[in-house]
Amino acid sequence: MIPIMLLVICLGLGMDYDILLTTRIKENVKARGMSNDDAIRHAVTHTGSVITICGLIMGGAFGTLMISGMTLLQEFGFALCFAILVDALLVRTYIVPAIMHLLGDWNWKGPGVKLEKKE
Repeated sequence: MIPIMLLVICLGLGMDYDILLTTRIKENVKARGMSNDDAIRHAVTHTGSVITICGLIMGGAFGTLMISGMTLLQEFGFALCFAILVDALLVRTYIVPAIMHLLGDWNWKGPGVKLEKKE
């Protein structure tokens, strides 16, 4: 039961950072006319510190559950602290930008949207 609850909580908490980063990248591409790579670089540069600091704060807050006397809270505290720190420090800093770079224009194409042919 605990792993299922942790999965749901971690996904919910991690989405916040993903929305912040991808919204900034999309804003740079659509509104400012930047190339995909420039938009990714600009977004990571300008939102990376915010994501890192928020992740450290949230990880620290959940980490305090580890000093509890209850084993269940200690497990939750460790798992949430670890997951949030990995998400904020590794996933949003390196993995998401790398995948978005590889996808290129496919980042902004949803189901049923035709890709424009380049001439």
